[in-house]
This record gives sequence, structure tokens and C-alpha cells, in this order.
Amino acid sequence: MTNQAEKNPRLLPILLGAIGVPMALGGLQLLFLGGSFYYLLCGLVLLVCAMLLWQGDPLASKIYGGLLVFTVLWALYESGSNLWALAPRILPLAALGLLFITPWMRRSLHQGRPPPLFAETAAKLVVPVFAVIFLLVFEAGTGYEVSSMPARSGVNTVNTATDWPSYGNTLGGTRYSPVSQINVENAGDLELAWTYRTGAGGAFKATPLQVGELLYFCTGGNRVVALDAEAGELRWQFDPLIDQAHLSQARYFTTGCRGVSYYEAPPDYRGECPARILTNTTDSRLIALDALSGERCSQFGDQGEVDLTTGMGNDPRISNFQTSPPGIVRGNAVVGGWVIDNRAVGPPSGVIRAFNALSGEFAWAWDMGRPGVYTEPLRGEVYTRGTPNVWSLFSVDEELGLIYAPTGNETPDYYGAHRLEVSEQYASSVVAIDGETGAPRWSYQTVHHDIWDYDVP
Repeated sequence: MTNQAEKNPRLLPILLGAIGVPMALGGLQLLFLGGSFYYLLCGLVLLVCAMLLWQGDPLASKIYGGLLVFTVLWALYESGSNLWALAPRILPLAALGLLFITPWMRRSLHQGRPPPLFAETAAKLVVPVFAVIFLLVFEAGTGYEVSSMPARSGVNTVNTATDWPSYGNTLGGTRYSPVSQINVENAGDLELAWTYRTGAGGAFKATPLQVGELLYFCTGGNRVVALDAEAGELRWQFDPLIDQAHLSQARYFTTGCRGVSYYEAPPDYRGECPARILTNTTDSRLIALDALSGERCSQFGDQGEVDLTTGMGNDPRISNFQTSPPGIVRGNAVVGGWVIDNRAVGPPSGVIRAFNALSGEFAWAWDMGRPGVYTEPLRGEVYTRGTPNVWSLFSVDEELGLIYAPTGNETPDYYGAHRLEVSEQYASSVVAIDGETGAPRWSYQTVHHDIWDYDVP
């Protein structure tokens, strides 16, 4: 024999009530301040569901399903297809909805004789919502959206050639090209000219560069490829031979490569590789290649490469690596770094380092935990651990000699109790750094005490 407490579930209505009360009160305040009505409505509906569940009424499941549908529509209206904006609006309610389709809840609401799972409103709605979120995650992991806004007038926007020599065309990253042969009137008439298959697994994340007749890009595993821009034929490729054991540890991340950088030596330079491709690798190397042949620039670093693990501690290489191309400013190649989020406190440093683009010699390091010190650490010491890093792309103003660094936040990303004081100052910021000395000129913080992983991309 079952008693009334077993018939009528208690835990879920208490949980819904505990969420609904503050959401309704906060939503009411938000509405008075001119904000969205959604949070007040959501809080009230959760309270209705809590009362119905307390009474063992299966109508609660239908009402909750309706709230979930409304939430999805509201989130799409507010955020479009932006995954990172949709997730916090939809996922919490969708996760709560899973409790409605657990066996114990279904038995409680249907006196021990629940109908088939997908005959219930909650199941019909919760599962498709998670399917949509999964598809958005997949899309976000395999591509990105580039702004279609034209370049504003300002620094580093002049580029009258047909080349695309930097990730964003100009060093400042305007993503604008003045060429006009393809326009809104004929874009719909374009036909496929050629196809090149990289043969590499994983997502293709690179933006190809065009310099003269060649296109340059990198693939998963950091292979660098040069193609004939007109015909799509392979001119050369370079494989840095990253250890497969390293690649397999977190393949989605370790095979990521967002692009390469192109650098031309000054006119009076008489050494090898007057035009070169600089590329970072996910096993923490900076490599220089001749832009015409793809051969290593042997006078750069140690036989064409610089070891980026120096001063980073004895962590495995998987703990810190590079997925974005180096920034080029005042003859220096500037690199950031990347760590896998939420693994541990005190991961390798978010230090930003610069190396001479011709010789590979160390130029400077901006380690926010060592203010005023721009040298490498002394033997046995390391750069300040746990500081926010720059995993994304630099922008450069060559005229001012500044490189602009977009920082992330200190990991674990969603827990802020242990944050370093210097991390609180520079996390989720844009930092302007002197390209010749490494000294910060100014910084602008987008979010203080970021516990939402709002990295500046």
C-alpha cells in the first residue's frame, strides 16, 4: 500500500518553489526597471507547477512543457542562434524538465501506471530541446560567424591590394577587402572553381591568407599548406610531426588551428626566408617557414623553431598550448596560450611573449603577475600560474606600436573565490601592450569578477 507522500512527489515541487519565488520577485523588480517580463512569468509558472505537483496533478507536466516551449521561443527572439546566449536561457529549465520524465516521477503522477514515455508532454518537449542544443553546440564547434559590417575609417584600414595577408586582412583585423569584382549583384552567380581536400580530421578553423599567387592555411594537427590561389593546386605543405599521443588526449582542442601569420623582412635584410610563414603548434612550438618553399628557416630559433614551454613549469604539454596564429608587431611575433578550462586551480601562466620574427630570439614577456618585469623567469622559476590567457587573436596598430590582447578569465571559470588580485584586474579585458617592450599601456575590462567564462574573443 502506498501512502499519500509516496503518491504525491515532494522533492521536485519544493525545488520548483525554491526557484520560482526568487525568480518571480526578481522578475517583478526587473519589470519595474524596464526589463523583460519573462522572469516574472517564469517564476509564477514554476510556482503553479510546484503547487500542482504537491497535489499529484499530472497537469503540472503539461504546463511545464508549455513553459519550456515559450522559453525556447523567447530565447530565440532575444538571442537568435547565438549558442552562448541561448544556453543559459534554455538549459537550466530543460535540465529541470528531465526530472519530470524520471520513472519515479512518472509513477507518482500516474498512480503507478504511467503511459509510454513519449506520450507525455514533458518528454515530447524536453528531448527535442536538448537535440536542438546539441546541434547548436555542433555548429559552434565547426565554424564561426564573421561580421559583415564594413570597415570603419581609422588605423590600419588601408589595403588596396587583392591580397589578404593577415587573419583579418589588415593587422588591425578590419576583415574588409576593397576588391569589387564580386558584389551583391553577381554573388548569386558564382560557380565552384576548385576544391582542395586537406585529408585532416577534426574541424577546419583556419582563415586562409593570400599573398601574391599563394594561399596559406593550417589544418588539424598544425600541418601548414600553400596552394596556388588560381588553380587550388598544392605548392607545398609542412608537417610539424606532432606526437599522436599528444593529439589524442583532447582531440577537439589539440587538433585546432585558427591560422598562420605572414611576415616580410625589412628591405635591407639579406638572410634566409625574407618572406616567411610563422605558425604555432598545439604542442607549444613557434615555427618559421620559407613562404615560397615551405622549408624551415634554419636561423630562426633552434633549426626553425622556438620551444614555448620555457618558463611554463613541468606540466604536460596538454596543459598549455597554442591554437591561434602569432600577432606581428614591430618585428616581433607575439604568442598567447590556451589551457583546458575547469580542470584545476593554478594551471600554466597566461603570459604573453614576443620573439624576434627573424631570429626567434626572446624579446619580452608580459606576465601580469610580475608587474614591471618583462624578462624570462630566472632558472627554477616560472611565469605566474593561473593568470588569464589570450587564446584568441591579437589585433595590431603598427603605427602606434601597440598589440591588443583579448584576455579570458582565470580557471576554474565558474568559481571565483580563489582569484588572484591581478587576475581580477585584467580578466575578460582588452589590454594594449607596447610591441617593443611588453609594457601594458592601458586596459579595458568588459566584465569584472567574471564567473561566466565571458572571454574576450
